[in-house]
Amino acid sequence: MGFLCCFGSSADEDAQAPRPTKTSNKTPGTPRKWEVDDSWRQQFATIDQATVSAELLRRRAREYVDTLYPQCASAGSIEELGESRARLRDGTCSPFTHHDILVLDEHFTGVVYSAVMVLNLPSDADLSPGKWIESLEMEEAKFYVLHLLESIEASSNVKHAYVRVFAGGDAVCCKFCPDNKEPTITVLQSGPPPGMKERNDEMARSFRGQGKDLPKGLFRSISFESALGSLHRSNPGCTIWDEGPLDFGVGSKHKTEPTRILVARSFDAGPERHYQPDEEINAAVLKISRPWDQGSNQAPVKLLQNRNPNGSPGGIVAVAIFVATPLNEVWPKCGAYAKSATMRAAGVAATDLLTKWSRQGKITDCILTVWMGADMIILKFIGENFGSKAIQSMKNKEQMQESTVPTYPSLDPFFVTAEEEKEHGLFESEVQFQSIKKLMREKMEADPETHRARAPFLAVMMAQHFLETNYPGCSVSDEGEFPVIVNGETHRIRDTRFVVAKDPTKESNNVIAALHLVPLPGDANVSIVETTDRNWLETKEMKAAEEMLLAVLKVWYKEGRLADDCMAQVVMATDGLALRPRNENCQINLRPDTADIANTSYVNLVRSVTIPSGRTYRYVFFPPFESDKPYLLFLHGFPDSSYGWVNQIEYFTRHGYGVVAPDLLGYGGTDKPTDLESYRLKTIASEVMDLLDCEGISQVVAISHDFGTAVLSTIQAYDPARLLGLSFLTMGYTRPGADLPLAAIEGLNNQTDALLGYPIFGYFIFHITDEAAAAYDNHLDSAYSLWFTNNATFQMEHLAPLDKLQQWLLEDQVAPYGGSYITEATKAQWKAIVTAQGGLGTGLNWYKALLAGINQADAVALQSVSPIIAKPTLIVAANSDPIGLPIVQMNNTLPYAPLARIRALDSGHFVQVEVADQLNFELHEFLKTLA
Repeated sequence: MGFLCCFGSSADEDAQAPRPTKTSNKTPGTPRKWEVDDSWRQQFATIDQATVSAELLRRRAREYVDTLYPQCASAGSIEELGESRARLRDGTCSPFTHHDILVLDEHFTGVVYSAVMVLNLPSDADLSPGKWIESLEMEEAKFYVLHLLESIEASSNVKHAYVRVFAGGDAVCCKFCPDNKEPTITVLQSGPPPGMKERNDEMARSFRGQGKDLPKGLFRSISFESALGSLHRSNPGCTIWDEGPLDFGVGSKHKTEPTRILVARSFDAGPERHYQPDEEINAAVLKISRPWDQGSNQAPVKLLQNRNPNGSPGGIVAVAIFVATPLNEVWPKCGAYAKSATMRAAGVAATDLLTKWSRQGKITDCILTVWMGADMIILKFIGENFGSKAIQSMKNKEQMQESTVPTYPSLDPFFVTAEEEKEHGLFESEVQFQSIKKLMREKMEADPETHRARAPFLAVMMAQHFLETNYPGCSVSDEGEFPVIVNGETHRIRDTRFVVAKDPTKESNNVIAALHLVPLPGDANVSIVETTDRNWLETKEMKAAEEMLLAVLKVWYKEGRLADDCMAQVVMATDGLALRPRNENCQINLRPDTADIANTSYVNLVRSVTIPSGRTYRYVFFPPFESDKPYLLFLHGFPDSSYGWVNQIEYFTRHGYGVVAPDLLGYGGTDKPTDLESYRLKTIASEVMDLLDCEGISQVVAISHDFGTAVLSTIQAYDPARLLGLSFLTMGYTRPGADLPLAAIEGLNNQTDALLGYPIFGYFIFHITDEAAAAYDNHLDSAYSLWFTNNATFQMEHLAPLDKLQQWLLEDQVAPYGGSYITEATKAQWKAIVTAQGGLGTGLNWYKALLAGINQADAVALQSVSPIIAKPTLIVAANSDPIGLPIVQMNNTLPYAPLARIRALDSGHFVQVEVADQLNFELHEFLKTLA
């Protein structure tokens, strides 16, 4: 941290013009060749110079980095480190701040692809290309970013990293380790995927002793096609190519069983791979099938063989090595070959082959899978030329020297049938057709849970098409989940749908057709095949659905909504999933006291529940319109309530997502116990799960802010199966076993005070005092302005430091606030909720319980629990948050979240309010990746 200056430091020299380079012999590391990035200059030329700004250049630079590493942008492994100011080598502070970006490998294996610095030049500076190339600022930036990589070299793999510096229209880059010749090979998975071992070993048991009665080569044929199919499924949009056998020895003997090298090639591999296919590709397309599948409906898998010795049919993105087992092996169990000498030798030979290909320029990086028997190992290979411009136009020299068409040994040893397709000219169309067709079929067969989840959505589409066809001119609408009327109240049954057709020429009696859709009948434990084969007519499920439909139609007829000749039908599909009833021990109140939120947009969605423990929670509840969209669980912090999520509630209900947003304990319309033991995080997390159980919700995507991140971290520790995905806003993940009692908070305050010039959690100390509640409650306007200010300096100077918050409140000081979503109206609503809940005293109990060590025993018990978050995770940092520092959030979360997606927004602490539109976009994009 010695290279950082405090914000507010000034430079003695003119900050608007580049300074000449000063001689220095302190450039770190080995000599490196810096190159000007002409592509960035081309990008810069497209920017309207009249509108250029530091923020615009930062965004454009980030977009440019995304194009260089699209797989990392998609995986969320491009980390925004935020804004800072460097200390120059002469001891002065840089006149400019800078924005740092770290590009990590998309599998989060500890490999750094690039370190990027974007200089924030003043708006009146000359940004012309070439202006800053030879400047002192550019040289100091190079020095700084090289040191940044050197500082993490001990804990991260930086030997493939590229260094990039952006300054106006100039950008330069170099390889951090220019002399590196060694690839990086990392194990991503060892062993079969989940569920495969049980299925495979059951097959092995069933075939035991039946070798003479089975077709010859049965397992070899099935396993070869499985390896080929897996390569197809794992690389959508790619085509699979035959590269012939892999020759290797086992000890002193040559491998005698057949082997095959299969590769996935992409025609759109991204700039970092630097591959372009030849315009004309001469390839044989083979349809691979098993002999005993002839005449079945199963579509063959396609395998291509290159006929052109000089052609380059696209970049290799994945390689599979298939090693056949002996023919006398009827059906091996998982683990039979995992540690065998043959499997190890195949792995060594495969990595040697990839190293050779890398040096020839055939690949830069790829996924390698070695198959043998029922065992597999998946590796990530990164070659010495990763990211290098040197191979942009490079052709495989060995291939160029060949003069004959390559030959491929027969596939007969794998007991598959290879039928050549007629030649075609539209190669990219073949890629698209192959990908779409294969993915759709495999998803239905190999992923029944996804198929079940999508069934209601597909049922609605079919019902709408049916009604539009049979009732032309009618207005077809999806009325949501099927309504059931009990004691005059309407309830909704999950996993059902009600679709109606209306006569648009009538205002009343206009419902001419009604379909009650039950796409998921029966037992969830019954396979999809069995459910499909079942006839649901005259079953108890069908009769119950008919009775419910009749009850609703009677009510609608009395209300004058139903046409006299209305057609009504129950459509019971075949994707068996039992309806999930609510917990009988719960008491749901559909009309709780909502006087404090009567003016909110979501008041009609609010209900309360008394969970089995006797605790009552008030919460926003909205079921998903589309069954393939999940419930979103929103967890707020201090000094907030479910109202803090109003912009997200409005947005995601409009987009068809389910929403559950509780007032957490001590806030809003939820119970407000005064004893600190009730604010134990384990208890609160359990109560939130009980609330979900009361609504029959098994899984959610949880979105958390401030203290809500601690609740989400606790749910992850105790009940991770309930989470489909996680999102941490401004505050990061708290790993199992971590705790922050008073001594820890004091230590953290001392560290940050020395490092940043202020203690980030100084206000925690005031929050546990007896005077805090009254100081807040008597000065709500002052409190609101400081917490929701649009100027982070006020929080740095009056919220975070020790003893400053109390003075601020008692003097009734007011900080500037405002924006699209922070107005006088939102302040008035916040005050109404706080006043109705009796003030912020019980909200402060969260801090008192934490610092009193209420969670310490649980933290000790959790130390043996894995801290790894196995689900997709979205981390949203706020660049201007002086409390939830982005770098702290990243350090607390990234080591434990291998599937993390990172986004940084220009906002203060309350990112869900200050930049609601931007956050909603990022959340929505994240949710789309879970579909």
